[in-house]
Amino acid sequence: LSFLQAQEKFSTASRLILIMASLKVILLIPFLLMGTASVLTVTTVFVITPLLTSIVGLRFIPKSLLTSHVDKNTWYKLWHFSKWMAIWGFAASLQGRIDILLLGKFSTPYQTGIYSAASRIAMGFILFGGAVGTVLTTKFSRVQHDINRLNQYLKKTIQPLTLVVIGMIMMALVSTWFIPAFFGQDYVASVPVFYLLTLASLFFMMSLPANTVLFDQ
Repeated sequence: LSFLQAQEKFSTASRLILIMASLKVILLIPFLLMGTASVLTVTTVFVITPLLTSIVGLRFIPKSLLTSHVDKNTWYKLWHFSKWMAIWGFAASLQGRIDILLLGKFSTPYQTGIYSAASRIAMGFILFGGAVGTVLTTKFSRVQHDINRLNQYLKKTIQPLTLVVIGMIMMALVSTWFIPAFFGQDYVASVPVFYLLTLASLFFMMSLPANTVLFDQ
């Protein structure tokens, strides 16, 4: 996936992600039909599917790249970069799940449900921001040494992101309608929580260009 994203082949990378998600569902269906699904089987499927997807993804990588010789200095730089990316990925995945677990531990089921509903909707902002960040990282890394082109990319990025931010604000304003419509009147209390999560996502979205530039240095 990283190779395809670096080559700006985002459609192919998206298809691989779709294949991985589809494999998870296909492999889980027999266990669900036989009533033998368990934590062990689900975990096993979730471990196997990325490996199977990686095998499929190998066909998109040139053989010359797979067999090329990489000097020790490049390996060291790659390891140093990958090490911090792995830590970041672990922290990001933990952050996206631990909030509800902690709330369920130290709060009531009702409050956990109220927060969970708002959090699941606001998660769309984070996913969208992550997708935008992936594209920007590839674009900015190619022009990081050309200040003029980098400034041009920044200006082109800020304009559509401003529209996204306005859309997020509008979505927060109409959440008083669509949250009760989708989840029921019992979840009206999720609206103020969604306001706060949207506010946090706004800062995240507005910081994407600057974060991406720093990330590419």
